[in-house]
Amino acid sequence: MLPAPEKLRRILVLLMVLVAGCVDAIGFQSADIFPANMTGNAVLIATSLVRTSPIAQASGPALVLLIFCLGCCLAALLIRLKNILSINTTSLVIFLDALVIIACGGSLLLASGRFSITHLLAIAFAMGMQSVAALALNVPGAGITVVITSTLTTAISKTMSLMGDFFLKEHTTTPSTPVFPLLVFFIYFAGAFLGVFHPGCSIALVILIMGILMSGVAMASTILHNR
Repeated sequence: MLPAPEKLRRILVLLMVLVAGCVDAIGFQSADIFPANMTGNAVLIATSLVRTSPIAQASGPALVLLIFCLGCCLAALLIRLKNILSINTTSLVIFLDALVIIACGGSLLLASGRFSITHLLAIAFAMGMQSVAALALNVPGAGITVVITSTLTTAISKTMSLMGDFFLKEHTTTPSTPVFPLLVFFIYFAGAFLGVFHPGCSIALVILIMGILMSGVAMASTILHNR
């Protein structure tokens, strides 16, 4: 039985994963670029280099990758300053992440505009901050919210290990279930599905809802600081 703080951490990470999957789907559907999945963008950059206009085609995912890294840098710096600032800097980073996403959704909703490169870059910056905040929550088996392949690999590895223990009757290590890593993978998939299939809702409204969800994550994460 997991203690209450560990359960809360896992729930918060799963909500982050849902948001990452959703914005990835929106970004890829709108601009063929992932704002959260930098592995995918690395592939896009590499394949662009062998095409007819390599610089033009690689510039978009390369810029998103750079902005994502800048978001990581800011979040890492803020979390590093937690003793100086005397506040829960992980919650602060998640709140800033939520603020950026809400601003993107709000601007799209009010202006009735299309999802642009500006929105993509802003969300990539937010996802960079979110990935560092997820690392700071320190949930085993989740990696970070934007590394889904390694999470799936972890789930499969743990499943095979449990099967080996069962059939070989060996229990050399403490059993570790694959349930949470599998949840991370399928929640990301669910988020991506929401990003492309949202009947009756505009992209702006979906992004706005994701931002509000992240603001809830930020508020909930303060509970961990107070325990």
